[in-house]
Amino acid sequence: VIQDSRMTLPQPRAQSQSIPAAPSAASGAALGQGWGRAVQWGQGGRCWDVALAPLKQIPMNLFIMYMAGNTISIFPAMMVCMMGWRPLQALMSLSATLKALESSSRRALQGLVFLVGNGLGLALALYKCQAMGLLPTRPSDWLAFVTPPQVRRVLGTPGELGVLGSLHRVRGGGVTLQSWE
Repeated sequence: VIQDSRMTLPQPRAQSQSIPAAPSAASGAALGQGWGRAVQWGQGGRCWDVALAPLKQIPMNLFIMYMAGNTISIFPAMMVCMMGWRPLQALMSLSATLKALESSSRRALQGLVFLVGNGLGLALALYKCQAMGLLPTRPSDWLAFVTPPQVRRVLGTPGELGVLGSLHRVRGGGVTLQSWE
């Protein structure tokens, strides 16, 4: 025991053979035996966290979709824009994400999980747009591009039609005139 005027400190014990030395960066043997696997698992766990992040956002997006409703107003429009923009932004930076997954032995599977998660996020955003009526999915949405049907008319003189006028009937695409006499 070391005596000091302010306090008493115990002396460090000599290390016995039963207690192993703490691992350090300089100790290659300790890293190779047990700590190396823990470090590798930690890196793999981080890679899986990156790959699973888009899938973890899907329940939150479903709840936001439910709470926003199907009306067209500023709040649901902003939610749909953010639900579509986040996966697009993640897919545009796909090379950086795949570079972060390089340290993993399951890089291909993690990349596939990342792509599927972002694809599902985009599909949810498109579904919400369709539910709000923002996507042209019905035939009535395309009426501006449909040419109106042409009606063929057969005109006659007043003597042919009679005094009371005529009755128009369509037969096989043509119009026939019958007089009332």
